Amino acid sequence: MFEKMTLRIFLVCLAGCASLVLSFVWGGGPAAQIYFQIAATFFIIGLGSFLCWLVTMLYSVRDSVRNFRA
Repeated sequence: MFEKMTLRIFLVCLAGCASLVLSFVWGGGPAAQIYFQIAATFFIIGLGSFLCWLVTMLYSVRDSVRNFRA
């Protein structure tokens, strides 16, 4: 359950960050600063959820390898 939630948060933040950065790069304009701040926020939240998901997956792989050898 936790793995799916963190992976979904990561994917939503990935799509949001990518679309905002692309609109920032191609659009420019006076509102570019707020786009950059929102994209940076998406990046930080997405990175944190990805790292939580990765650690959880590594623990489950480690446990399954331990159970397989035992």
